[in-house]
Amino acid sequence: MSSQLEFNLINGTFDAKEAKNLMTDLYASKIKYHSLSAWRYEESTGKKSEYHENKIKELKKERDRFLNEMNSVDENQSITIESKVIIKK
Repeated sequence: MSSQLEFNLINGTFDAKEAKNLMTDLYASKIKYHSLSAWRYEESTGKKSEYHENKIKELKKERDRFLNEMNSVDENQSITIESKVIIKK
């Protein structure tokens, strides 16, 4: 029998500058996690981790897409961000 847990990660309204900082920090954290995991994998196996390398590329692409969207937003504009984490067991 499987179950599901939900957690609110982000749920708030921010000015555009705060939203940009929050999201870029979140992307940076995820990129750092996968970079460290890739390094650990390479250290233990002697091979590059295609999985982690691909995740890093995807995250950078999404971060850049987000930043491009934010370039057209006034710094004082309100931005609402909602993000849930769903864990399935």
